[in-house]
Amino acid sequence: MQSSFLRRFAEGFALAGLIVLTGCAQKAELTPNRWSTHLAGVERVNISLDPVKLPVAVAWSKDVSDFSILRSHPKGQMSSPLIYDGVLYVGSTDSTLSAVDLSTGRVKWDFDAGYPIEATASVGEGMVCFGSLDGVLRCLEAADGRLIWQFQAKSEILSAPVIKDSTVYFSSSDDRVYALSAKNGEKKWVYNRTTFQSVSPRIYGSAAYHNGRLYQFFSDGFVVAIEAENGRELWKRQAVKVFNSHENIRRTPLVANSMVYVIDDDRAVVALDPDTGEIKKSYQAVRTSDFIIPDKRTLIAAGTDRVVAYDMVSGTVLWERETQYKPLHSIFGAENTVFLLSNYTWKPLGMDWFSSERGRIEAISLKDGQMLWSRRLKSTISANGSTGQSRVSLFTDAGILQVFEPED
Repeated sequence: MQSSFLRRFAEGFALAGLIVLTGCAQKAELTPNRWSTHLAGVERVNISLDPVKLPVAVAWSKDVSDFSILRSHPKGQMSSPLIYDGVLYVGSTDSTLSAVDLSTGRVKWDFDAGYPIEATASVGEGMVCFGSLDGVLRCLEAADGRLIWQFQAKSEILSAPVIKDSTVYFSSSDDRVYALSAKNGEKKWVYNRTTFQSVSPRIYGSAAYHNGRLYQFFSDGFVVAIEAENGRELWKRQAVKVFNSHENIRRTPLVANSMVYVIDDDRAVVALDPDTGEIKKSYQAVRTSDFIIPDKRTLIAAGTDRVVAYDMVSGTVLWERETQYKPLHSIFGAENTVFLLSNYTWKPLGMDWFSSERGRIEAISLKDGQMLWSRRLKSTISANGSTGQSRVSLFTDAGILQVFEPED
């Protein structure tokens, strides 16, 4: 009797200790089954807590672009799909935001914004909020797509909002950051970078949020820390001198391991002190265009033609993989897997006459970079991928929303 009690006590104590340690180790604000905003969560870590069992196959595909001759959309779908409690949310350059059942592909509702949507939406507090090229930030009821409120900014919106503590934060392309009441859209404050540039580059970058602060890239190349409560500037640090809008480089900060990470002029991943903006470390494993930080010491950096795993503590390269399909567009993660999205020219029988642009999704092992799975896409892809509930979702430039799930 006594030994049984002691055994149960020890098991309970060990489980409690494991829960505490797990909670301490988990830095990112991620919830299983939810990819709620651009690059997964408000810290923009671009990794899901849910594993994906490989290989995966197409569960369903759906054209949600609503293309027509009278209202055509430009090439390139920039809005990434969200996965939130069994529903996919995605915006299209044809002006439609769609809510689609993750399991069946059935459209639950559509909302016509009237202008192209190039920014990824965000879901939270019972709402889905998104910006469009007319500079309007709209928040809808997540359940039925009913408009709750809208707010007119002074320029187009290319960023995904942060929904946090009954406040919606977003940036517009004229270098302003807004804080609005999630209840009614009333303005709380505006931060104006006032860069005074005659022509500003179009930056597809969103603010990262952590510990009551927003970290935002601006068109003058500065990363600025802003106090979320009142919009006060805490510090600024120039990371890029001149933006090249034609380069596909991540311009959304990432918060992990008590650091703010950005890509600088030299295409290195730079770690900034979240309190001061001081440069703590720089990692030049490859000329980086995208990256993830899956744990306390590993950096997975992607260039245009290769992926490198870098030990941030010892400074050594753990593994390196050259990509077969180039250029590499972006990466995202799920537990022990790294997914690669690439665009390439397909030439049947090597003949240029019949060539076409295609996309590719591949999965490699986070541990050693070994190829695990690969599949061709029928069109190119400009939007980031997402994963959750053991599925992977993509939105191609042809307007096709596609979901992959384990074959068995």
